[in-house]
Amino acid sequence: MPRYCFGFDLQDHKDITFRYNDTLTYYSDNLETKDTLVLHVTGFYYSEPYEFYEISIVPDFKCGPVAYYQTDEVNGISIQEHWDDPRMEVTIGNDNYSFGFPRYYTTVTSVVGTDYAITSSYVIVDQEKLFYWKLDDKTGTRRFDSFTKMEYRGIIEFHDKQTGRVWKLID
Repeated sequence: MPRYCFGFDLQDHKDITFRYNDTLTYYSDNLETKDTLVLHVTGFYYSEPYEFYEISIVPDFKCGPVAYYQTDEVNGISIQEHWDDPRMEVTIGNDNYSFGFPRYYTTVTSVVGTDYAITSSYVIVDQEKLFYWKLDDKTGTRRFDSFTKMEYRGIIEFHDKQTGRVWKLID
């Protein structure tokens, strides 16, 4: 029986916003000095459409699209967002978070074991509903102990516990 996997749509920037050679610029002004952090996307991967033949009647559960981007590293800070439908894995520096993409129409906070809490909500921007996820470390061991990811914008904010800086993405 032939099966078709659609792959990742390069025109869709909802879940994986950035592509190879994009520049992400963050600013921090929560301490006495203002600072800027510039990261460049140095790696990008996406799954292409493919067809295969299946002998059994059990569908291929790994048929969903896969994509990721990876930035360069500046002062121990790098970002990778890896989407393997329906899960997202975010790595900032050496700290890793893995979560689903719940899209609730109310604000919902849930705790993932003793590891971290995730708050899912949305904002209206230019009359469009954009979902976001805020993750907060509960272990106390992560350098990057919180971040916010938003549809079409990627990681819009993260906190560096080591320096005390909150980095915000400049649109």
